Amino acid sequence: MLCDINGRCEDHLRTGHYRECTWLNPDSAIQRETAAKKPATQTVRRLRDCIKNTGPTGTEPNEARICRRWQRSIGEFGLKPPSGDISIAKPPRLKRIGPRRFFPTNPEPRILNLPIPMGRPVTLFTGQWADLSFETMLQKAKAFGYDGLELACWGDHFEVDKADQAYCDAKRAALQAAGLQCHAISTHLVGQAVCDNIDPRHAQILPAHIYGDGEPEGVRQRAAAEIIKTAHAAKRFGVSVVNGFTGSSIWHLVYSFPPNLPGQIDAGYADFAKRWIPIFDEFQKLGVRFALEVHPTEIAFDIASAERALQAVDYHPAFGFNYDPSHFGYQGVDYVKFLYKFSDRIYHVHMKDAAWNLGVDAGVFGGHVDFHKPSRYWDFKSVGRGNINFEKIIRALNDIEYGGPLSVEWEDGAMDREFGAAESAAFVKKLDFPPSKIIFDAQFAENSK
Repeated sequence: MLCDINGRCEDHLRTGHYRECTWLNPDSAIQRETAAKKPATQTVRRLRDCIKNTGPTGTEPNEARICRRWQRSIGEFGLKPPSGDISIAKPPRLKRIGPRRFFPTNPEPRILNLPIPMGRPVTLFTGQWADLSFETMLQKAKAFGYDGLELACWGDHFEVDKADQAYCDAKRAALQAAGLQCHAISTHLVGQAVCDNIDPRHAQILPAHIYGDGEPEGVRQRAAAEIIKTAHAAKRFGVSVVNGFTGSSIWHLVYSFPPNLPGQIDAGYADFAKRWIPIFDEFQKLGVRFALEVHPTEIAFDIASAERALQAVDYHPAFGFNYDPSHFGYQGVDYVKFLYKFSDRIYHVHMKDAAWNLGVDAGVFGGHVDFHKPSRYWDFKSVGRGNINFEKIIRALNDIEYGGPLSVEWEDGAMDREFGAAESAAFVKKLDFPPSKIIFDAQFAENSK
């Protein structure tokens, strides 16, 4: 129990009935009386004791992330912590919990991950629409029924090299004038080059000033510097999440034949850590997080490799995931389990569908057959038309208390994209629902009084 004064306090936390709770309701007489006597109320002290718990009832692994009870109290009722251990007005004090990485002992509440009563915003990722101008995308996204855009850092949607404060303010003003939101920008193309074994293919996806003369190490270093610039641009633009890829120096070793040599895979994760920890450190200074889209060709492409990537960077707090189920299902990876396992690392969510068990000529690896050919075993589909169970995903997102955007990454080579984008917006909005704030069995007892 959270307190020994009111035995139902934990129920109040779990169900959201704070106003019924003597100790969690800041307007209660006993709270006002205690607050007047002493700045650190019993409520705050006991909430501080529960920061170590990651789950709503303290049953999940103790990995010193952010206490969801504390988030709810701050986010819903504005409980003000006292100065000291859990002040959110001061820079966080750090506590060592691993060999080299430190976490805040007083972490700031993750506002994006608080439950929201009217549903999560549904946005459209503009990466597949970079042939259209930013202004055109504003008009189309609104017409399709979206609440906002996730802006790609290519085309003219969000240009990092131009993103001074005036540029960012103008972008934000244009979004607001169109009645649209933006919660994240995405730098998949440049991020790919940070760890990749660079070859001429990269010239197709990288800006000229990043690819340069194509010398591999020079490309990787320029890409890393650009990712840091992207974090600064995100800060100026007013978003706290940058989605993207990391690249991988060991993707070519995914099928171990000839057998991988001892230490080769370890060296790949060490290379990832060497190149990305300095980037993550800069992100953390700015209050911005990097969300890797777990995906084939990246350092993380399933649950096992995602865990290994986290270990490689000592669970850096600026590093998490842009969850996209379409990259898991055809591999046979449990895409719902991913949400529960990495619940505190889900910084952003893509709604993207895929179908498998289609053709029989080209298997999981693709058979060097282009996407959207009927001979492929799997392919991307308009949201709701593939094999992904989005009902389970929405329920899992509610369970882990993700309150951020649901961003449609639309891709279906057999369908008109404007038709598909519009139907996907409607599908996601219809599917999403807020979590319950009551325990239904408890209502029998309430009604019997």
